[in-house]
Amino acid sequence: MTIRHDSTTDRSWDSAIPSWSQNRLRFFFLLGLPGLMGAAYLSWAHWQAGVGWVPMVVHLVILLFWTITTVFIYAACAHLLSGVSRRLSDRLSAVVPAASYLGLAVIYVSSVIGIVNWGEPATWHVVRHALPDVFNMAGALNLPAAYPFAILTVPPLLFITVFQCMRIKWGNLEPRGQRLTEPAASMRRIRIMLLSLWICLGLYGVSVWDRPRVRNGEPVYDFFLDKHLTFPMSDERNQAAAQDLIVRKFLPKQTPRVKNVILFIVDALRSDHLSLYGYERMTDPFLRSLAKEMPFHQIDTALSNGNETRGGILATLTSKNVSAISHLNYTLSDYLVDQGFESTMVLSSDQVWYNLQAAFGKLDHRLVHGGTHPGPHGVCDDEMLISEATELPPAGNERHFFYFHLMSVHELGYLQPYFRDMEIEPAGKGTRIDPQAKSPGAGNAAADFYDQRVRQADDVIRRIMAQLTVKGYLRDALCVVTADHGQMRGETGMYGHGRSMARAAIQIPLLFFGSVALPEFRHSDFAVQLDIAPTIVDLLGLQIPSSWQGRSLCREETNPWSYHQSTFPFKVREDAVVYRIPPRVLKYSFSVIDPDNQEKQRLYDLISDPAERNNLIDSPAVSAQLLQEIRGRAREHFRGE
Repeated sequence: MTIRHDSTTDRSWDSAIPSWSQNRLRFFFLLGLPGLMGAAYLSWAHWQAGVGWVPMVVHLVILLFWTITTVFIYAACAHLLSGVSRRLSDRLSAVVPAASYLGLAVIYVSSVIGIVNWGEPATWHVVRHALPDVFNMAGALNLPAAYPFAILTVPPLLFITVFQCMRIKWGNLEPRGQRLTEPAASMRRIRIMLLSLWICLGLYGVSVWDRPRVRNGEPVYDFFLDKHLTFPMSDERNQAAAQDLIVRKFLPKQTPRVKNVILFIVDALRSDHLSLYGYERMTDPFLRSLAKEMPFHQIDTALSNGNETRGGILATLTSKNVSAISHLNYTLSDYLVDQGFESTMVLSSDQVWYNLQAAFGKLDHRLVHGGTHPGPHGVCDDEMLISEATELPPAGNERHFFYFHLMSVHELGYLQPYFRDMEIEPAGKGTRIDPQAKSPGAGNAAADFYDQRVRQADDVIRRIMAQLTVKGYLRDALCVVTADHGQMRGETGMYGHGRSMARAAIQIPLLFFGSVALPEFRHSDFAVQLDIAPTIVDLLGLQIPSSWQGRSLCREETNPWSYHQSTFPFKVREDAVVYRIPPRVLKYSFSVIDPDNQEKQRLYDLISDPAERNNLIDSPAVSAQLLQEIRGRAREHFRGE
């Protein structure tokens, strides 16, 4: 018997087996890198940001779908380019996984940055507006231009270089024989299995598309899908929206006492850095002079109900606690439009992230923001506010509501060189020393930088008011100056805003100016953001919607309790309850993750202890019965949030 030797079969086996051995490590790297990145992100998200197990499982499914899709496109590109040159096709097609996994890394990093800085993963909308402005933001943070340049160039070069070194030699994986050899059959079975798995994963991904309770917290969905709701709906938010809808139907249309309402919200402005509130440095010369020229009223102690932008702005506009805020609320803008006002909102920075504009108001209003109308130095340049004020038509017989949002004080706001170099007198006095600064001089320099920003905000208000005066809007106007939240500047070792309920994070100014004498204020000692909209409406002589949760500062009625809530999912997040019993204002704050841990509970009297150095949680100065009532209020209000 003659034994035939099939050289074709031998060549097929010889070409496939060694090539798989050569590519095995590269395949493991291709399939394993997203898994490693995903595992690192999910570990951080679960233990630090409190992301639940359901969105983590959803992300693993999405991650597997992403990886298989990358492999398919990688192989398809290698096949399409194979006619050029094997070596060249392998190099060119390696750009596919580099770009894909770089995109995945961008999603992870953006999610972490967003959660750390404002409590929500950054979306594509935020990144799209931030990337072109990255050099301006670096300048605002006093970072050299090399930093943003490195951020934009090093990661792409790194991923491209790594995948060029780990590129798969696709040409060696296909046997050269004419018959279907065993390695080729195995490869075909693998392809069919991968395709079937890819289809199943894709169908699952589509099935959770419209199930926010399942996918909320999953970074890929959060990145690509614009959030339909500023805050996820709850029973309390649905009930508040229903009450607003009912109340609106029965509100009469009335003639207001004043034609124009002007609201200034200065991002991250602390009241204790204004001379009007006793600060030793002259950071607010215009507001101080305006207080002498116009009828003026100042609230001594004002606190924000939220400690970040979304909660602060919407608590002001909706007169709702953060737990009741939604895009369905009846806002101050809506109410004034119903009363015949034209609403114009001009906001520095991209203030429509997460569809925030849906909660500003549902009725006709003009909205301009830095994302679509940036200033000369980017989206956070307050010069755009002045430009928009300059372009306003002269005042006529119409009534107007203007809302201007300033970013000058915020760390990302553009600080003009004139104010950056300004020495605010008296030098070295009244500054808040950064407790972590290596020297008092460094702490004073940090305080000077913040005060320079406050000084610029004061000047921006001056220039806007000058334009409104020239155009005739201030002849019959009510002006309000406030902030969306405070700013931590090293107190308790924390910086920025959003996580802490320390006084520095929620203390805001609240100033009222009028073109005519203001009605008498019954309450000047204390207010919260919920009180701003009812007070404005009351000053106009209009009926206050009963569904609003704040009180008019011109009325006798009072509510001694107020609630201050962070939207951050961080474990260090705090919420707070404030109880006013004159002359005391007691603020009780606690860890949301561990509310029963007494070591993380704080109780301060904001009047006698504004620096919050004396924790009264175990003090006999507060009765056990009162402390129990405060804790009960906290548990009742913040449950489920």
